[in-house]
Amino acid sequence: MRTKVLIALPQGAFFTICSLGPLIFSLYILGYFSKPIWSGDWLSWNRNLDNLYAPETLFVNLAMAAHLFGGAVLGLLGPWQLIPRLRRVYPQWHRRLGKLYLLTAVCVSLGGLFFILTKHTVGGLPMDIGFSIYGVLILLCATLTYKNARAQEFDFHRRWALRLFALGISSWLYRVEYSLWGLLK
Repeated sequence: MRTKVLIALPQGAFFTICSLGPLIFSLYILGYFSKPIWSGDWLSWNRNLDNLYAPETLFVNLAMAAHLFGGAVLGLLGPWQLIPRLRRVYPQWHRRLGKLYLLTAVCVSLGGLFFILTKHTVGGLPMDIGFSIYGVLILLCATLTYKNARAQEFDFHRRWALRLFALGISSWLYRVEYSLWGLLK
């Protein structure tokens, strides 16, 4: 029942918060991490986290790029999937964006998991475990969102899609919390 209430709120504060925050974060990711690629200065990725880029680990770098840029795509596409009018009036666009969103979520999750397995996180084993569970949950939600859409079980599809969206924006929420914590330290 609560899922239906949340899905019916896209014109209010819930939709605004869930759209603007990830949108701003996505634009930041695209700007901050794409500039070094175009300028050939990939090492500048390490300004904030010194473990992100290493010239000798091409596949890990590509996995992290997929994770970062895919995360930006999730932040840009996710809110659109919550708009009931889009689903109702333009169902083909909802399906296309949904398929892109699901494929991107899988790439983001696999890229992050590969990075954790090969280079680990800055927080050590506890953070490795936590983020690995997070990545697996994204895969689970993406799978069940797709499975229920294919089976035309749209109530279950919406529930799993909303869970996937919540996981997608939780990366943004975590970064906001982590940044505020860092400022207060």
